[in-house]
Amino acid sequence: MFVTPGWVGLTLFVWAAAVAMVLLGSWQLRVSNSKHFNLQNFGYALQWWVFSAFVVLFWVKVIRDAWRGGATAAPTTGGQLVVRAGQTGVAHVGPADLVAPPDQPDGAPVVYRGYVMPQSATRPARSGGDPMHGSYNDYLWQLALADSADRADPET
Repeated sequence: MFVTPGWVGLTLFVWAAAVAMVLLGSWQLRVSNSKHFNLQNFGYALQWWVFSAFVVLFWVKVIRDAWRGGATAAPTTGGQLVVRAGQTGVAHVGPADLVAPPDQPDGAPVVYRGYVMPQSATRPARSGGDPMHGSYNDYLWQLALADSADRADPET
């Protein structure tokens, strides 16, 4: 799995970048010592070493995620989103593969690439939840209608 050209190239790039950053940190440390411990150059040396550690840790995480990727369980959606048809046999399912179930009633939110689109401004969302929340939404809806009517009729 990790012997493909992409993985080999990524590994070579990561390790070359890490070695280069360690060498840059050593160079900054020498510059700091040549200036009788210049704090600014010493800080740059530490930064280069932290950057190199970050690159290596990121590479380890990418390798670990790729190694575990084939053994992950099927994603659960909590009943709101389902896996797009034709994507059920895929080892990794991402947000782009989740869509709204086809049997949802009209007015259900549209799901695009895992993002639930907000309800349309021309049709308020009616949920059976909190009555205070519903009355507040109705109030906002009436304000939006009045505002759009004022914009349509500039003489008033």
